[in-house]
Amino acid sequence: MRRRPLAALLLAGFCLAPLAAAQAEVSEKLEKSLEKLDPTELVTQVCDLGAMKALSGDSQWRHTDRVLIDAISEPKLNGNKASGEGGALRREGQWYRFSYSCTLSGNHMSVVDFHYKVGAVIPKEKWTEFGLWND
Repeated sequence: MRRRPLAALLLAGFCLAPLAAAQAEVSEKLEKSLEKLDPTELVTQVCDLGAMKALSGDSQWRHTDRVLIDAISEPKLNGNKASGEGGALRREGQWYRFSYSCTLSGNHMSVVDFHYKVGAVIPKEKWTEFGLWND
């Protein structure tokens, strides 16, 4: 079973919280949840969130609703940096492969810099193999 609900649910809280106080509460809950993760999972979840933020500012990819930096292959970790060729993002019901470089803060709780390059559509017959879905 894939690990996905944490980032997606907490990110939804950011998007739905209209008041600054509510956003601060969600942010605090997110941080407490992230602190409980093992180091590799923490990096993955934080970079997933960083990817969503980066994509939201891109006119072509702003309608992305899911990101998995580790869908096709595990990220390469080196200090405060995660990178890889095996990410997947979902936009308008279709999954696309992407490569990325994610630089984290010293405590790995936030993204300092995120770069990506979107590649080819992932064929639907590969979705199960990579743990992808369409809900």
